[in-house]
Amino acid sequence: MKEETMTCAIQSSKFAKQIKAANDLFNRLSPPERRVEIAKDVIKSLKLKKIRAKTGRFASLKHTQPNACDSTNMLEVFESTRCDCCARGAMFVSAVRKFDNVTAKDVGTGNVWVGEITDYNFKHIEDGYWDAKQIQMIETAFESEASYVLSDLLSDEEISVCKKFKKRYKTPEKRMIGIMRNIIKNKGTFKP
Repeated sequence: MKEETMTCAIQSSKFAKQIKAANDLFNRLSPPERRVEIAKDVIKSLKLKKIRAKTGRFASLKHTQPNACDSTNMLEVFESTRCDCCARGAMFVSAVRKFDNVTAKDVGTGNVWVGEITDYNFKHIEDGYWDAKQIQMIETAFESEASYVLSDLLSDEEISVCKKFKKRYKTPEKRMIGIMRNIIKNKGTFKP
């Protein structure tokens, strides 16, 4: 067995029970309940400083993972360093932390090495939780900058409501918590 493969196997086995328990829970939850659990985890992760709310980013790792290999579980990566994330990136990180068995290969190992995970690396994963319109509403409420947000599924009125939601919160962290609380309050759906 190659040394790198052995190291990855040892690292990943530490999280095997945690991943199995999380996936068992995930399988018992309805899609809206999954979204509520993800939103609760985002708030918890913000409070624990596992993630930091930042505009203009999806998920940037504070420390790169030079020993990451294709089979490294992203749960390990997210547990070992803080991520700077937008609302969408934070939901991805929490979805992985709570429910998924996502490997570095799934998001592009090179992205883990350099410390930047972009939206195209995890779109296939977030599709299991959120529809495209919800993502656009959440991102518009968090970012509301044209360079970061594609709002082709939203009406002008929906965009306006999302931008008004953003103005209620002075900092990205407060805004992210506000979005997550809204998702929790509305049983898994963001309703600004």
